[in-house]
Amino acid sequence: MNTNQPLTQELVAGTTYRVLIGGYGTATLPTSGDLVIDGPPQSQPCPGDYDLSGNRDGADLATLLSAWATPVGDIDGDGDTSGSDLATLLSGWGACP
Repeated sequence: MNTNQPLTQELVAGTTYRVLIGGYGTATLPTSGDLVIDGPPQSQPCPGDYDLSGNRDGADLATLLSAWATPVGDIDGDGDTSGSDLATLLSGWGACP
């Protein structure tokens, strides 16, 4: 068995996957490797609609505020959640197009 073969698997964004690495027999050997997740950046269909409800509303505002000063709620792509993201959310308030 060639252990240097890459494993490629199509994955779906937002889905949790568990990776189990094992082998045959009872011997335990040290294992190391790299996990590389690659693909095009995924954009939100409606910027600021964090819960994908189709509306930018109070739930999305709460998500943005709880992510303040972190990259988690970043809408404008500058790397953090700040006033410009809040302005983007509020300017599109209501139903997504």
